[in-house]
Amino acid sequence: MVGCEADIRDKAKNLWIWGLLALPLIVYFLPEFQTTFQEDFLVLAVFFYLLLRTANEKRALIDFDDHPLWLTFLLGTMYAVGWIGLLRGYMESLGGWLILYPAPLLACLVFSRRLNRDAPSKTQIFTITIVLFSVILFGFTGFFYWAGDQEIINAGLVSDRSLLSRLLIFPIIGCTALSAGRTPVMRRGRDHLPFLLMALLAAASVWSGNIQTWAMWYKAGELERAWTPFKYDDPEEIQLADNKPYEAAHAYLLVRERLLQKGEIPRYMNWPLFMQYRMAYQMMRKRDAQGCALALPPGGVSIPRHIEMIKKLWHLEFMWSIRDCEPNFPKDGRIWVDGELDGHGVLTMLNCWGRVYSMDDPYCWIEWESKGVFNDAVDLEIIDGAYVVLRRSGEIQSSKPLKALGGRTRIQSKMEDAVDFEVFSSQTAAVVVDAYGEMQLFGDPPLSFPSWRKLRFPRPVIADLELEPFENGYYVLDLYGAVHANHAGGMPSIPTSSPPVPKENLPYWQNQDMAVDLELDPQGRGLYVYNRLGEMYTISVAPYRAVYRPEKVYPQRGLALVIDPSGTLYAVESNGRRIQIP
Repeated sequence: MVGCEADIRDKAKNLWIWGLLALPLIVYFLPEFQTTFQEDFLVLAVFFYLLLRTANEKRALIDFDDHPLWLTFLLGTMYAVGWIGLLRGYMESLGGWLILYPAPLLACLVFSRRLNRDAPSKTQIFTITIVLFSVILFGFTGFFYWAGDQEIINAGLVSDRSLLSRLLIFPIIGCTALSAGRTPVMRRGRDHLPFLLMALLAAASVWSGNIQTWAMWYKAGELERAWTPFKYDDPEEIQLADNKPYEAAHAYLLVRERLLQKGEIPRYMNWPLFMQYRMAYQMMRKRDAQGCALALPPGGVSIPRHIEMIKKLWHLEFMWSIRDCEPNFPKDGRIWVDGELDGHGVLTMLNCWGRVYSMDDPYCWIEWESKGVFNDAVDLEIIDGAYVVLRRSGEIQSSKPLKALGGRTRIQSKMEDAVDFEVFSSQTAAVVVDAYGEMQLFGDPPLSFPSWRKLRFPRPVIADLELEPFENGYYVLDLYGAVHANHAGGMPSIPTSSPPVPKENLPYWQNQDMAVDLELDPQGRGLYVYNRLGEMYTISVAPYRAVYRPEKVYPQRGLALVIDPSGTLYAVESNGRRIQIP
């Protein structure tokens, strides 16, 4: 009878110890708790390992002497994942109080029996070493939070991205090491059952969120496939069907947000990008060009197969819908990058993938397509019916052989951040300028051109270049709106300073990337500066044009200025529309 009572007391004490050890795992069930896929698989591996050990009733897990060390490793793994997940979800709301996470483990040291004095020496050395290190580090962190510099605390002393957050795993494992030496020894398979239940709770918590994410992914696919409106259906049913693509896009957005919280594995598998593509695809089905560009900005990808995927999304019929949108495309989501008037006065547009279109209202038609897969086209020129495309990488492609390029149709310049390409009036020479003002000449430039003297800038601030009509110099426009002239002796033919334009009407936006295009009046009356808000300013001799401002202001409204031979000025906006400037 006495023996039975002792067994009952031992079992109750063992349950008490296991309950204390399971207490820190409560953080796994907090609503803002976040883990990555790497951590989820780590917890799952611990669970399956223990499941196999528990199922084997006859085989011992490890030697008796190594039991505390092994239990410290397994428990420490789950506690460490809990600590990092707690930081991701609650750092902003709880701050430094999170370092009290090991406190529940300390209860094991207070309420459980003392460490076995007969433990092997390696176990005692390991335990003492890690506990000393843990106490020092724990006290160091507490000192910083309750007696340290507030600026250091606000800088994120404890966060999931800091080194200290990783080091704080040691106090957690230190407490675990002490606790492991006071738990029942797991000799046979059934002895692992309490620990298996703890691992099951942790794995169920993290993987329930993953299963929910995959369920949302499946539901989004169902919504996408449910779009089948017919004109003979009930009007309410047609309206519900018409909303399905938007509902699917929203569902894909929620899935993407959850995937972004799961670390590097989803990014490596390109799942967030795939979610963006499905969102953009829904917008394409609804002919919502602006929504498509916002969901998956073309400038946000760099891998060729991804560029090709987005390029195919913007097929010809979908391009027709761009002009129906407001000119409010994001910076990386602009489809059109430049515009020019051809010899017949037809507006010709270039998209970021190097396709050239003629804009025949209400449609547009592909005139020529550059070779290769890229999304960094920046400039279009039309030379004697030949379309010339400049890429940001410095590559120049032409639809016909050009004298200025030595009769070639494709050439790579030395510029790595090219912004503009211009051809001299003789068409035997051309020039490329990059964002720093560096220039590279092709062919035989006029002797009067100051090729030996260049304007160089310490930062990438150049937006555009225009050649002097007399070919004895050039003008460059920086992003802030200032115009810089470089001429071989004498003054430029068009003044670039304030008079006679009132100073308040001069285009200059200090330290703001505003200016996008510079044009010279064909009749020599002045310079025109166009900014990304769609505003046009004049630098000229009197009479000068008043500042042109569109009715609505959008951050990326302005694209380019074009001028016909009569001097009529047009603003080309980011939706491809041409607006005559009064």
